[in-house]
Amino acid sequence: MSSVIYTSNDSDTERACCTPSSDSSSLSQRDQNSDHMANTAPGSTGHTTTLGGPGADMSRNEDIEMTTEPSMDLESIMTEAALGKYRKASFPEGDLMLVVGSNKIRTFKTISSLLASTSPVWKDRVALAKNQGSRSLRLPNDDPKTMLLFLKIIHLLFSELPKKIPFDQLYSLTRFCDRYQVRHLFLPFVPRWFAPFIRDNLNPERTEWIFIAAVWDIDYMLNSWLSHVSWNARKEINGDLSYGGRKVADLLPDYCRDDILHEVAWKRVVALQELTRACEDVLRGNCCLEESHEEQCHMLTTGYLLTGLERLGGWPVDPNTTCLCPEDVRSTILNLLYEPLPIVVENEGEEDHSFCGVYKLKCEVSAVNRHMCYILPKDSTIGSAFAPYLPFWRRSGFCERDFESTDIDGKDDPRYRQPHRENTEPREEYESDMDTEDENSDESSDSGLDSESSSGSGSSFLSDSSVEDSDW
Repeated sequence: MSSVIYTSNDSDTERACCTPSSDSSSLSQRDQNSDHMANTAPGSTGHTTTLGGPGADMSRNEDIEMTTEPSMDLESIMTEAALGKYRKASFPEGDLMLVVGSNKIRTFKTISSLLASTSPVWKDRVALAKNQGSRSLRLPNDDPKTMLLFLKIIHLLFSELPKKIPFDQLYSLTRFCDRYQVRHLFLPFVPRWFAPFIRDNLNPERTEWIFIAAVWDIDYMLNSWLSHVSWNARKEINGDLSYGGRKVADLLPDYCRDDILHEVAWKRVVALQELTRACEDVLRGNCCLEESHEEQCHMLTTGYLLTGLERLGGWPVDPNTTCLCPEDVRSTILNLLYEPLPIVVENEGEEDHSFCGVYKLKCEVSAVNRHMCYILPKDSTIGSAFAPYLPFWRRSGFCERDFESTDIDGKDDPRYRQPHRENTEPREEYESDMDTEDENSDESSDSGLDSESSSGSGSSFLSDSSVEDSDW
């Protein structure tokens, strides 16, 4: 008797069943139990228990469901010809089905004890499933592709891991690691996946890097981003801080959200206080070197400055209550128009006191900006952002050249140069190795969620077959 899993491509929801081998006419008790478990169809009527994380409110958390439903006899509708449309994925030792995704549901079969050993979160969820007598877990909020990477790692199928993944997949993987506390399992593999995107890590439109830097403890990158967000964060009417149209709280992982929000709010207030102080110093200070013209100069300066600052919506700006971000204040001041301040000097005609007015204010504000260093750098490189991690990665077998290719698809990136390696590694040999590696990688990527494991029987846990290459 042998137990195999079949999946259908006829719908977005895949169903698995156990069929007897050709040399047996009846199912054993174990195969019948597996059949009952594997034929669980998400979305059909039956008993469904929704579970949350440890200690969570089960009535409100829809992150995970355990489903126990009647078995469906698919053998009666499967003929020899029909089996050609179904994929076989053999992992007979698995005792738990993971039903992953919401739009396109994918099913995976794995060993519950192995899954429980990866983290306390998985341990609690597997225990809850056993207590409920269920042999399947519904995970509607997880990404099937990320789950596949995770299962390949815990089942030691390292050779089947892709060489490159898209940025959205990298972000999804990071959220997965944070949710299930499995960051340690991905540490040996993320350096290569980071490499094509690292020079883009300080792109203001890539706010996902804040979450990535926080989860993977990339202090340099996180500090740069927090400084930038502090300088550009606005306060909404309800008191929440926002950046780029999104709440800052939504850009952060749960475990450090409160601490980082407090730091961002504090830095923002400090920046506004510094800008306000600079403006007040100019307004109240004695700018004129000619004591005989001090009063005239001060009156003209005050008039020009207050006229321009009224465009901010009132003066002075209260750093603790204003909804403006520091960058709004800075850019508005630097865009103020100013004209020469002519002061009549007896017997000498007119004297220009422009420096006493808006020009001096602009100089003071620019000095504040340089002092606080809150302007986002235009570029970053692997050498700076990942410097603390390079020793660890070198010990893991990586070298600098693994992080130098900035083009995901191209081999002839002009920025990819290793002159220091020309005498130690012939170009022809290197290209040959790369071609072989790329072919293997392409074969692995082409299989993705579609292909059966190439590592021998009993090595695949996948019950899915309908993800195209473009999905990666």
